[in-house]
Amino acid sequence: RSYLDFHFPRDYPDGKIVDHSIITEQAAFLKMPGLIGPFLYDAVVGIGLASCGLIEASENNGNFLGEEHDYFTGEMMFRTLLNTTFNGASGSIIFDPHTGTREPRTALFSLTNFVDDEDASRQGKVQFKGIDTDLFQSGKWEALATYTFNDGANAIPSDLPI
Repeated sequence: RSYLDFHFPRDYPDGKIVDHSIITEQAAFLKMPGLIGPFLYDAVVGIGLASCGLIEASENNGNFLGEEHDYFTGEMMFRTLLNTTFNGASGSIIFDPHTGTREPRTALFSLTNFVDDEDASRQGKVQFKGIDTDLFQSGKWEALATYTFNDGANAIPSDLPI
């Protein structure tokens, strides 16, 4: 925490001073990666692996990145990244060479239904709990639990009132 506090900006150009301890002193700070953490980790690993792939290919050709470059360009990095595959924190990483995005079948997504937690709710205060109802993996959705809508029904409501 002290490392992060040291590296967070203390003041901004408008003179405003910011106290980051509001975030860093919370008990849960850095204990869970959050939803996006594994995807960010995989992005950094992918760029690192693509960089290593570029250097290795160049060394195998007997020169560093060809006659024209003593560095690699963004285009070279992008093309190499598209052909980089690995098992990451968020699943198997495979890129679609036509779109440049991650192949959706390789990502794990979940649908969470937030419903009233009757055991934790008190008079005048409603507590919610998340229930994972559906999971997308290996290119298909799998139902885990029944989804409950705001009116308490489980049937999908019409888009427009009748």
